[in-house]
Amino acid sequence: MKYQKFLSIFLFILVLTSCGIFKPKEQDPIIIETNVEIDSSYSDIFDTINIKNSDYKTLYIKYAAHYTTSEQNLNFYGTIRIVKDSIMLLTLSPGFGIEIGRVLISKDSVKFYNNMQNSYFKEDITYFQTNYGLAIDFNSIQAIVTNNTFAYPNFRHFSEYEHKSDSSFNLLQNTVFNSQDDSKIDILHQFFVKNNNLIDSLHITDNISKKKFDVKYNSFQKVGNNIFPDKLNCLLVDKGVTALNFNFNKIYIDKPLNIRFNIPSNAKEIIISNN
Repeated sequence: MKYQKFLSIFLFILVLTSCGIFKPKEQDPIIIETNVEIDSSYSDIFDTINIKNSDYKTLYIKYAAHYTTSEQNLNFYGTIRIVKDSIMLLTLSPGFGIEIGRVLISKDSVKFYNNMQNSYFKEDITYFQTNYGLAIDFNSIQAIVTNNTFAYPNFRHFSEYEHKSDSSFNLLQNTVFNSQDDSKIDILHQFFVKNNNLIDSLHITDNISKKKFDVKYNSFQKVGNNIFPDKLNCLLVDKGVTALNFNFNKIYIDKPLNIRFNIPSNAKEIIISNN
C-alpha cells in the first residue's frame, strides 16, 4: 500500500467522512412541506438529539469497514478511541492483528503515522479545510461517529438552522447564500431526524469547494444510557466518488484508554502540499 492510499482511508474515517443510499430514493421521497412554520423550540430538538448519547467520558469502538473508489476496493479493521470533547485516536489494520497506521486528532491538530513506511506528518486542524475543502474539525468528526449534530461550517450557530417537519422526519437545515448573489447557495447542511430523535442521515453540499458529503445511519445499539450507531455509510463526491461502509462491532463506554501515539526518532516526516 502506498502512503496516499493509507491517508485517503484515514481521512475518510475522520471526515468521514458511502454508498448511493444516502439521499431519499426517487421513487420513495421524503417530503418536507414548505408551508410548515418554523418551530421556535428548534433548539430543544438539537438538545434532545444530542442528550441521547452524551452519557460517557470515553468511547472505545472496534470496527470493520469497506472502502471503495473507482480504482480501489478494500476491507480493513481498526479501533476508534475517544476521550469525549478532547482527543481521538484511530487505528487501521488489514487484519490478523497487524496495525499499519494510526491518526491522532485533537482540538487543534491532526497527526498521522504510517507504521509500514515509518513516516508521519503533523498538521494544524485546519488541514481538512486547506487540503480537502471541507470545514471539518474534531467536534464534527466526534458528532458523526456518535450520531450527534454539528454546525457546518463550524462558525455557524444552531440558531441559524431552519426547522421543518412531517409525520416521519424533522429536517434541520442551514443554508449559506452567496454574498454577491443571494439566489445562489454556497453551502447547504441538512439533518434528517427520525421522530425517535435519531439522525437518519446528514448531507453537506459545499458549492465553494465543489464537494458533497453524506452520511447514512442504518442501525443503532444501546450502550449504557446511550444510543450509538453500529452501521453507518459515508459518501464523498469530489472529482470522483469515494465510499466507506462501517460496522461498529463492539462499543465500550468509560473503558480506560491507552491513547498511545509515538513517532520514532528515525521516522521520515511527510510534507503535505496544499491541493
